[in-house]
Amino acid sequence: MKSINWSTDYLPGHTDNFVSNEVITDGVTLAAVWKNLVDTSKWTTYYDNATNIILDDQTNTELKFAEHFRFDTFGFPIDAQVMELVEPTDGETARLAWHGWQNGDADTQFDVKWSPKLVRRVSQGC
Repeated sequence: MKSINWSTDYLPGHTDNFVSNEVITDGVTLAAVWKNLVDTSKWTTYYDNATNIILDDQTNTELKFAEHFRFDTFGFPIDAQVMELVEPTDGETARLAWHGWQNGDADTQFDVKWSPKLVRRVSQGC
């Protein structure tokens, strides 16, 4: 549960582009982080490159498993679908992943997978 489920199409080291970020923080709960990631109405409060977010199911702003949505990032319109969505019910781990794409020709088409690893680290002390 504490690792990212990479499909072979997006396996790090075997793709055209791979980015990995790690943020370690204190004083925030996994539940609070989760809420900010799944509630698309909060995205623009912490990420400037997410605009025009539209979920197919517009009854609320929270992502659901298999949800299809659209948004713009870095000037590109992206279609996306939630591939994993496991809430942090144990207070220790959570999983969220979506596949995004832009249709086009060989110069403009692309596919991405966004999949943060959300793990609560227990302090070991000094």
